[in-house]
Amino acid sequence: MKKVTLFFALFSTILLSNCESSSDEATPAILNDITLKSGESFGFCIGKCYKEITIKGSAVELLVIERVGRTGVAHKDPIETKYTDKLSASDLQAIEKEINLSKFTALNEVYGCPDCADGGAEWIEVLQKGDIKDKVTYEFGKDVAGIEGLTKILRAKREEMIKKYVKNE
Repeated sequence: MKKVTLFFALFSTILLSNCESSSDEATPAILNDITLKSGESFGFCIGKCYKEITIKGSAVELLVIERVGRTGVAHKDPIETKYTDKLSASDLQAIEKEINLSKFTALNEVYGCPDCADGGAEWIEVLQKGDIKDKVTYEFGKDVAGIEGLTKILRAKREEMIKKYVKNE
């Protein structure tokens, strides 16, 4: 009888320990295997003209580069500032739902005329293990067929972080 009781106690412990996963802590596997970047920039601009988010796992970092002046053609002494945050479980799920690596890698590198006449540029970049990098650049505020959902999510997250952390916009 002790063997049966011990078996059920052990079985219950194993069963219950497998049920203790927290959905808030769970990062989709694909976001642990890739680094995802989304950014915007304006070439003929002085100020906070370059903003890029980098997502790795559930961490998200916003990089802002501020051009403070020009000397000839080159910008002098740009100021780089980074802000970090965590993605919510709903953000993680939305991104995972929209990532399709085979569709993304089949896209062209450039769409439209990004940053022409200082209309600005946006991009999404995926870095995979083994230094595999795919980047799609397009006109600011536009969408690329096939990645509209991913663009919308990443653009919204970037804008949310800009509003939260970047002053004087």
